[in-house]
This record gives sequence, structure tokens and C-alpha cells, in this order.
Amino acid sequence: MGSRTSALTRPVLLGCVFLSIFGEVLLSPFYPQFFAKVFGVEDLTYTGFYILVCRLTVVLISPLWGLLSRKFAVQHLLLVGQAGTAICTAMMALAGSVEQFLVITIALLVFKSSYMFVYPLLVEAAGVGKMALSTGSYHVAYHMAIILSSLAGAAMFSMEKPLLLFFWIAATDVLQFLFCWFIWRGIRRKRTGRDLLSTAEVAATSESNSGSGKLRRMILILASTLLAFHLAIHMIRPYFTVYVEQHLQLTLVAGTALYLIPNGMAVLCFFAVQRLTTERRLSMVLTCALPLLAVSLVLQGIDGGLTLMIVSRCLFGIGLAIAQASMELLLFKSSETGRMHVNYSMAMVFQNGGQLLAPLTASLLLVPFGGETLFFVSASICLLCLLLLWFALFRRKMIWRQPVATSSK
Repeated sequence: MGSRTSALTRPVLLGCVFLSIFGEVLLSPFYPQFFAKVFGVEDLTYTGFYILVCRLTVVLISPLWGLLSRKFAVQHLLLVGQAGTAICTAMMALAGSVEQFLVITIALLVFKSSYMFVYPLLVEAAGVGKMALSTGSYHVAYHMAIILSSLAGAAMFSMEKPLLLFFWIAATDVLQFLFCWFIWRGIRRKRTGRDLLSTAEVAATSESNSGSGKLRRMILILASTLLAFHLAIHMIRPYFTVYVEQHLQLTLVAGTALYLIPNGMAVLCFFAVQRLTTERRLSMVLTCALPLLAVSLVLQGIDGGLTLMIVSRCLFGIGLAIAQASMELLLFKSSETGRMHVNYSMAMVFQNGGQLLAPLTASLLLVPFGGETLFFVSASICLLCLLLLWFALFRRKMIWRQPVATSSK
């Protein structure tokens, strides 16, 4: 049972990543069109309000899941979250008004916030020596889910009753629950919050905690950078398809294709991410990737025609894949053994804080200044992320002087 469970853990967790992201981002590129078609809400600012409420819910709930991970095994918490998510997703298909849809979404996110445990579980299952592989695999599943989900979202508008698609998404949540229950049903844990770790690893970490204060300061710096980073990359997403429809006179299908280009490039960059995101190269990689992101965002904001938009979206996808994987890898490598779930839950609070501020900032800028302003502001924030990392971490070489937890795997 043990060896079979170990062999199934990684593919099952990657499947959870794919299915959870698929359901989460199904409507992300089309919120304005969705609210108009299903509930008759034409006001574009409602999209910003809806996303703001969603992100605020996640920001408030994520720390609670992190605290629970100190008392209970994260696998058990994930099962509870998956069960609750399946029920709430099915209820979304029955929403009769935009107000009901919002309330059910809030309840859904209370449970779905537990899915943040999947990523560190995947990293721990692979071991420290394969962190880059785990990070790359996670992002392949993540971006493939966005691609297929966005296509399904576009097709959703041809349905007579689009909300019925949520019944199918609920079924995938049930599948996740069953798969995870199967691989974990025979495992007993004496220590909570330290799943997949051996006693020897925990003991080794206890001996190397003399620099834990400095490590935690590093985690805080990285988490703050993730806040700014996700503020930058999420500011334009809900309005991108509307922006290209207006400025390039494209159809919804063509706008969706442009929206998905970065995700396709991220999948193609899988092997590049593995090669580039080594411990010694992370500072150099981020020094190149973040400016590339900034340049690509500026190019998207310039009214230069369809060809320039395609090229800039490709560059954006490359920079996004490498920068995001590198920052997450820094976070995992800076975490003491046994604290990965807690550190990641804290980072998720900051990350979702950035995603919370993104629609609010976008709504404030969109009406008075136009959609192109969002690209320029996002580019500036990417450069601020680089400055924060450079002066706070890279210049002092703090990362490379810290003890890195070893794995027995």
C-alpha cells in the first residue's frame, strides 16, 4: 500500500491542480460578458466588485487554513475542502440572481482556499532535490487548465443555460476527493502539519534553526514581492478580452486566443523553467524575467496592431512562466523543513492580497484613463518587484547563505 500510494501521489496531486484551476478560472476572461448574459448586469465595474469580494474572502480565510494545518494533517484538511467545494459548486448552477451567485461564490471560496495545500504537498512528495521539476510540473498543469478552461468558458456562451456547466465542474471536485481519499486512506500520521517528512528530516531541521529569524524575514520579503507581482499580472486579466475587442475589433473567439497565448508559452517553457531555475541562477533569471515582463506589458498597451499584440503576448508568457516559478522556488527553498505549509499559506495571503488589489486598482484606472493605462501601471509594478528583490535579497546574497533543508527522498 505504501509504495503504491507514493507512486500515485504526484499524478493525483497534479490532477488536483489541473481540475481545481479549470473550475476556478472558467469565467475569468469573460466575467463582464457572463454577468451581462446570465444576470443582465451591464456595468463593467461590477466585475471589479465581484473579483474584489472573491479575493478578500480568500485573503481572510487562507490564514485560518494555515493555522488549522498546525493542528490537523493537511491531507485531511484538503479532503474537507474538496467535499465542501463540490457541494458549493453544484449550488452555483442553481443561482437565480447575481446576489445569490455572489453569496454561493463566497461559500465556495471558504472551502476552496484549502487547495493551497496541494502545491507544497507536491513539492514535499518529490523531495528537495526535485523542487524545480515539481515547480515546472505544477505550472504545466496550471497553464494547461487555464487554456482548456478558457476554451470551455467561451463555449459556455453558446449554451442556453450556461450555469448548468457548474454541475460538471462539481463532478470534477468529487473526482478529486475520491482520488485523494484513495491515496491517503491507509496513511496514519503522528505529526500534524509535517506530512511526507521523516523523523530524521524533522530532527535535522531542529538543529539548523539558528538562522530561522533571518529566514522568516526572507519569507516576508518574498511574500511582499508576490503581492506586488500578482497585482501587476492580474490587473488586466478580467478586462483583456474586452480591451482587444474594442481596440483591435476582434471577435470573442479571437480575443480568447490572444488571452491564452501566455499560457501556451508557459507550457512550452516547461524544460526552460527546469534548466533555468537552479539555485545559483535564480537571481540572474529574475533580473532578466521581470524586465521582460515589463517590456511585454508596455508593448501590449501600445496601439500597434494585431502582430505586435501577438508578439508581446508571447514575450509576456515567457517572462511570466520563468518569473513566477523562480519566485515560488525561492519561497520553498527558504522554508525550513516542516514549515513549508505554514510559510506557503502566509505567502498565499500576500499573493491573494495582490489579486485583491488588482481589480480595485483596475476599476479606478479603467474608466478615467482607459484600458491601455493598466498595461503601463502593471509594467511599472514589475520593475518595482525587481528592485525589492535586488536590494533586499540578491545584493546581500541572503538566499545562498541559508541552510537548505535536505530530503531523504
